[in-house]
Amino acid sequence: GDRRRKFRFGSGFDIDSKSMLDFFKRNKDKKGGFTFGGASGPAFYSQSDVDFGGLKILDANMSTSGCGVAAAAMALSNIKKTKITPKDLIDIAERHKIVGDGIEPNFFSEIGRVYGVDVQFYKRHDIATAEVCKYLSKGNKHIVAMMEKDYNGKNRHYIYARDAHDDHIIFDDPASSQGKGQIMDAWHFTDYAVMFVVFIDKKSSIFG
Repeated sequence: GDRRRKFRFGSGFDIDSKSMLDFFKRNKDKKGGFTFGGASGPAFYSQSDVDFGGLKILDANMSTSGCGVAAAAMALSNIKKTKITPKDLIDIAERHKIVGDGIEPNFFSEIGRVYGVDVQFYKRHDIATAEVCKYLSKGNKHIVAMMEKDYNGKNRHYIYARDAHDDHIIFDDPASSQGKGQIMDAWHFTDYAVMFVVFIDKKSSIFG
């Protein structure tokens, strides 16, 4: 069965956990929407966006192979607090495109150097779930995670994690125009992830 139904909220998914319902009640704002960590309007880019979906990345395009590019653009925009779109990263992406597949990890290292952001890599189980939650809840660290095949039933896929509350990860999935503000149990998030790319704001990284 689809394990995500018990741990993830989004368009087309059920909420069947009391803790998730409580989470939404605590974070519901006066307009009926939801606020996460006080963030207002975090950047979101979909691979299928009309402005980016057709952008070429060597033998492919954003809509088929641009999840890593879109996720990185979201992370950079929200860390630097300026608009950085997938289009801004295309030239770098082309240098690190894997033919017939996605983006190699060196792509993230290079955009970190270009935009002045520290980038650290962790493999699955090299970083504890509690540490991931701690990173995200502080606000100065954002994570682009490569999720395993079981996450979406297709191929390995990059998503952008931007916050954590009550052992739940708030993330944006660039595969869908409705992918903003998804929620997954933190333990399952770290279990699904094959690799974590941690983006750290250099101005605040000295504080951990």
